[in-house]
Amino acid sequence: MSYLRLLDLPAWRACPGRPALEESEGGRPEDVPVLPAPRRAELEARASALQAQGAAVDFIPLASLNVGEITGERGAVGFASVLLADSTESGKTRLEVYPPEPILALAALLKYQILHDFTETNVGTPEELYVEGAKITEAAALSLSLSASITALDHLVPGPYCQGCLAMYRCPALTEDIHKEVFGELQAPDEPDLVALPAAQRALEPADVPAVLKRAMAKVPLIEAWCASVRAAARLKHVKASPPGAARTPKRKRRRKAKARASAPAAPKTDT
Repeated sequence: MSYLRLLDLPAWRACPGRPALEESEGGRPEDVPVLPAPRRAELEARASALQAQGAAVDFIPLASLNVGEITGERGAVGFASVLLADSTESGKTRLEVYPPEPILALAALLKYQILHDFTETNVGTPEELYVEGAKITEAAALSLSLSASITALDHLVPGPYCQGCLAMYRCPALTEDIHKEVFGELQAPDEPDLVALPAAQRALEPADVPAVLKRAMAKVPLIEAWCASVRAAARLKHVKASPPGAARTPKRKRRRKAKARASAPAAPKTDT
């Protein structure tokens, strides 16, 4: 299990504190890499097409790539299908990585550059990959520094990528953002009578209503996801508090049993 999941790369680049907040939820394992037969057939067809152009092609399905070399996280591994095409006519060596993610392409470039002098990839030029890799390294260093640190809360940045976060239901930055969107900044979260502000009240002029609605509609999926996350967390805690087999007797039955015991004649005393 990696602290910085590749699938969540856009999230932790934008919100460095997310991995730390999710870590306290137990983390989330990387998906087991699988190469479906149809996808493998497509890649083999691509390899054949490159061979038809006079290139010597190596096809490595689901190659193990040292992503930690870029992120700085020891033992971090990514998987991608790799095509290496050496063309003797043009003198070019092409690297293709699927899925075509920059971090996977750079990891593949670093792994195979000992034997190949790559001139192009399907994700950009090698130079562009190094520039992008430097940005990922910088973002990863910040996220890694926040592991098991309370200062991670100061690096939480709400956005569309919040959807799917394990700690979404308790993220203070997201909660504050949603509260301001629904109730406005002037209503404190602890006010007993919170009132949602409609678009007409948010707009300074009637002509501004469409723009306000457009902005609010963009936030609706995030708000709905947050509500679902809160409900799921509440259900989970309820299940933990009441484990299976510990069902309580309904109130009516408890009352009947209490009345039956009260009305039952007392057992006669016996002399000893």
